[in-house]
Amino acid sequence: MLALFVSMVSLPVAIALYEHEKGNDHMTKQARLAACTLLPIALSSLLVFVSNINLEYLGTFFSFLKGKELVLDRWHNEDQGAKADILANITTHITRVIEEDMHIWVEENWENWKREKPAWMTDHIRSKIPLHYIPRIAGKIGLATSGRDSIVTVWNKFFGGFILYKDAITAIIL
Repeated sequence: MLALFVSMVSLPVAIALYEHEKGNDHMTKQARLAACTLLPIALSSLLVFVSNINLEYLGTFFSFLKGKELVLDRWHNEDQGAKADILANITTHITRVIEEDMHIWVEENWENWKREKPAWMTDHIRSKIPLHYIPRIAGKIGLATSGRDSIVTVWNKFFGGFILYKDAITAIIL
């Protein structure tokens, strides 16, 4: 939003400075014409966008939260499906702050999820959960250490490099 404002203000200012320095020539007339044409188009497009946006999301359009702050806010205020999305799809660089919370959340809820099979617990999300977060597996194969070993990595480590398809490994282990 700030960038849009700065570009809309800086273009006419730059044209005025150029006119003051070099005088009013053919180039400045064309630049003024471009500014007078493009700026109203940009403003009207912004107004159309804001007027058509779902009002529920209007606050996010004007949010001053940084990416990490937004993820932390979502983690602490949203449902389990959103937490699973964060666990599976957000980079560990951002989630490092809540890694212990994620570990505890998975550990506490794993058995319930196995029984209830929530809709958000897809194969994709299941494959992104670090193995050391899952209590039964972490205890069985000694992964009580930190790290994000994939199922294939663990399979190779403990079974001598014999590789199966990842889905078959997931089905066997989980």
